Amino acid sequence: MTKSGNKLRMSKTAARQRKKHGLSIHVKVWIEDDHHELIVGMGRVAMLEAIERTGSLNQAAHELNMSYRSLWGRLCKTEKRLGKNLLVRTTGGKEGGGSELTPLAKSIIENFRKLNSELENEAAQLFEHFSCKLVS
Repeated sequence: MTKSGNKLRMSKTAARQRKKHGLSIHVKVWIEDDHHELIVGMGRVAMLEAIERTGSLNQAAHELNMSYRSLWGRLCKTEKRLGKNLLVRTTGGKEGGGSELTPLAKSIIENFRKLNSELENEAAQLFEHFSCKLVS
């Protein structure tokens, strides 16, 4: 959650909320390396999905309201931490340049989304019991 003025709001990467008895639960998950450096979270997934849709880092950054440098820097950090490429990059020319996700990047998107969904469902089930005890 981020603070905006005096109101708290969910970050874009926070999982969907579950409500019970006027209360809600939120799940946010990310994966770090041994040095507590981010590998993947919903923000990185959104970046990879935008690159996959647009075929371009520049267009993906624009779509996500990010600077090219910020998107590129985050992607490079993740690749360095993994020790593997997430993109196949083609430099410009007559046909123009572009970027395509590697099979690893596609797998990260798919598996992280599954993990996030399972954690949301588990949190919702646990919250059913917890919220009932709060209001009774």
